[in-house]
Amino acid sequence: MKTAFFDLSSGVAGDMIISSLLSAGLDYKLLLEGLSTLGVPEFEIHRSVKKRSSLEGEYIEVLAKDQQEKTHNHEHHHGEHRHLKTIIEIIQQSKIPDVVKKNAVKVFELLGDAEAKVHGVPIEKIHFHEVGALDSIVDIVGGCLGLHLLGIEKIYFNEFHFGKGSIECAHGKMPIPVPATIKISSGFECIYTDVAGELTTPTGSAMMAVLGDQVSIVPKMTTMNIGYGAGKNEYQGVMGLLRVIVGISSEENLKSQRVFLVETNIDDMSPEILSNTCMKLLNISEQDVWTETINMKKNRVGQKICILCNEDKLPLIENVLFQETSTFGFRYQVYNKVEWDRKVHSIELYGEEIRMKIKILNGEEKIFPEFEDCKKIATLKDISLLDVYKEAIASMNN
Repeated sequence: MKTAFFDLSSGVAGDMIISSLLSAGLDYKLLLEGLSTLGVPEFEIHRSVKKRSSLEGEYIEVLAKDQQEKTHNHEHHHGEHRHLKTIIEIIQQSKIPDVVKKNAVKVFELLGDAEAKVHGVPIEKIHFHEVGALDSIVDIVGGCLGLHLLGIEKIYFNEFHFGKGSIECAHGKMPIPVPATIKISSGFECIYTDVAGELTTPTGSAMMAVLGDQVSIVPKMTTMNIGYGAGKNEYQGVMGLLRVIVGISSEENLKSQRVFLVETNIDDMSPEILSNTCMKLLNISEQDVWTETINMKKNRVGQKICILCNEDKLPLIENVLFQETSTFGFRYQVYNKVEWDRKVHSIELYGEEIRMKIKILNGEEKIFPEFEDCKKIATLKDISLLDVYKEAIASMNN
């Protein structure tokens, strides 16, 4: 599996992502051909090389042909604006591949949602200022298209790095990191530095959040290319380059996702009610729910309810915990969940269907019959559950 790892220790912005991909071997002409189908006012991409901390990095600037001045720093701009709906229509009407359209729209929707929440307005009213909109469209679509053209199937990145200070933007003077960046990066590991300036922008953080998975170390891979993308500004204390490592992952059957572990402690509920609550939570989480016996204050024996879920399930989990249990609160942590990819194959046994989960490890298949299916057959036919397991595995092996 072709994999890309982005090192965010010097920050990340939309233009830096494209620059790093060009440095790693992205075909510049193919990129321009795809972007030319967007139907936005004519623009140029100026390409050059910048030196940062004794290293050379690719550098691009997006310029509208009818503008006399260069675009401002990153995506904080003034002037006319485009609404999110208009930008999505521009992307959908282009001739770029559907998967690129889908990813670019997801990034813009995350940006729009973050801006709407931090400014307290409906997402329909969120707009991107004209110069910034052009920059953002080219940066986001160009980044998604570049990854597609390079054949990147999996993206990883490390901790977001933030600078300090303030920046002038369309909404006035904003602290660094700006509110939208904070909102987008919530739930991810972040490092706050003493670097004076905006290292991570809303566009850069949104692209990483949508397209990739955060990891603490570089994934195991055979390195093919390394690219360096320079940002518009040079800051003291950081390399000033976004590094991307492109390679072939040797763990093709592993997949990673960001999950939330929700926990609450209970010491005053009956086991019957607690059991029913856990079943409701399991149906909502669609991943896993369990309890752990714990010693609480005053030496009371209690139960810790643990729920593993995706972020979009948190509001539903919260409702059940407050409505169905005696808890006054809960806590959660964010984890990277790595699991082996699986295939599911169905067989027929005793006239009933059994789903078989198949894991491929080092070229060898490991087969696991679905418990509920085997239990159903054992109950219906009044035979041993263990015998059903053995027969199901034997049937697959034959």
